Amino acid sequence: QSVFGRERIEDRGWGKPIDVLAIICTKFGAATSLGLGALQIAAGLALLRTGRFQEDPGATAPIIIICVLTVGVVVSAASGISRGIKWLSNTNMVLAAVLLVFVFVVGPTVFILDLVPASIGYYLANLVPMSFHSADFGGGDWLASWTNFYWAWWISWSPFVGTFIARISRGRTVKEFVLGVLLVPTAVSVVWFSIFGGAGVQLQLGGGDIAGTGSEAPGFFAALQNYPFFVGAALVVMVLTAVFFISGA
Repeated sequence: QSVFGRERIEDRGWGKPIDVLAIICTKFGAATSLGLGALQIAAGLALLRTGRFQEDPGATAPIIIICVLTVGVVVSAASGISRGIKWLSNTNMVLAAVLLVFVFVVGPTVFILDLVPASIGYYLANLVPMSFHSADFGGGDWLASWTNFYWAWWISWSPFVGTFIARISRGRTVKEFVLGVLLVPTAVSVVWFSIFGGAGVQLQLGGGDIAGTGSEAPGFFAALQNYPFFVGAALVVMVLTAVFFISGA
């Protein structure tokens, strides 16, 4: 189904290039997610196998992981939304909630509770200035490698996310739509980033070297190493990373 309706494709023709562009954007977004997810899983496996982080994990392990995840994507898609994808999504939500509560309880609970309102205040205060920030006075490398990359990655998911939300929102009221699409996801994101980000920041401030693991991929595992039941938590993180991609793709 065309984004702008079948009539505009068949009679006017200008809708088809937009649909093609949406497909290309979605594939780039999925490819980026797959690559980052494979790197994180590879970093976790290397840590559990050798007991240390690898600065250059190589390409073999990520390629094998990508192949395995691709098979999972095919099987999940073939099972349909009401079976495989639904089961994987529900399972992942439960695992994510368990991991969230675990880090909140064994991590810096008071620091995280203080961080939630502070983060909301910083976000509201800096949203407009950071939206117009450029590299005129330096910092171009950081903007390109992090901010611009991160924004482009998320924007590439917008065609898929927009059409998916439109599809599942059919028959809902405006109130249900605003609550389920805007308010609840925003609240969950605040809690998610405050707990995991706050745990990492507190460890770094306390003398840990979370930022010195060589790359972003092993950072989460570096933080979890400071808490009990590391092996179990690391396995949950790798399963979550894999299943989140499979259900999304």
